[in-house]
Amino acid sequence: MTKVDPDSKGYASWYSADGKHAKHWERDVDLKYVVQGGKAKDLALRLQWATNRGGNGYGALDQDTDEYRVIVDYPINVF
Repeated sequence: MTKVDPDSKGYASWYSADGKHAKHWERDVDLKYVVQGGKAKDLALRLQWATNRGGNGYGALDQDTDEYRVIVDYPINVF
């Protein structure tokens, strides 16, 4: 937990006194598979999931967010 003066410049613009002891958390999960052989050798498929839950008191972080990504990576030898 970070201890910050709520009256400091910059901090007071998004800090809410109603949420003085507010907390937030984030969880990130990555799964990756790389093809080992054949025509698609080295093709990588990555799935990412990120979750952020904000507590009352931090205006910029109060929104609950879920983010899902599918990333396909295929290396191409240019030279």
